[in-house]
Amino acid sequence: MTDVKRLNTILGIFAILILLLSFSAFAYSLVPKGDASLVVVNEVDYNWDAIFTDFETVSFTASGDDFHGVLVSSIILDTGLDNPEAYTYKFVGLDGYQKDLSWNDVQNGYLVEDEHKVVFPSQTRSFWVKDLASIEVVVS
Repeated sequence: MTDVKRLNTILGIFAILILLLSFSAFAYSLVPKGDASLVVVNEVDYNWDAIFTDFETVSFTASGDDFHGVLVSSIILDTGLDNPEAYTYKFVGLDGYQKDLSWNDVQNGYLVEDEHKVVFPSQTRSFWVKDLASIEVVVS
């Protein structure tokens, strides 16, 4: 009888340890990764505030909402990238959410200061990345 109690106690301790490790991993996954004041574009750091003072801001409408933003293509070209249509672009958020787009889609995209996000008016909202951390250039 004591062997069953001992086994149940050991299994209970293991269950508690597994739960604690799971909660810890979940909490860690919620912590933003990277610097929220910067966006890295083709390995060049841009400060979010500087983007909206250094580049031309335009007004546009997407999904029935009005926005002010900077063309993503302007920033990518500012990094000195040659032949941008030969690449695809990976937009990565601080939380790890990411979307891959072609140069044709990127040309219609805007960085918006609100929520530090990228908005693509011709795409569904699932392509919009909030808390944008980087725009990676990927060889097609």
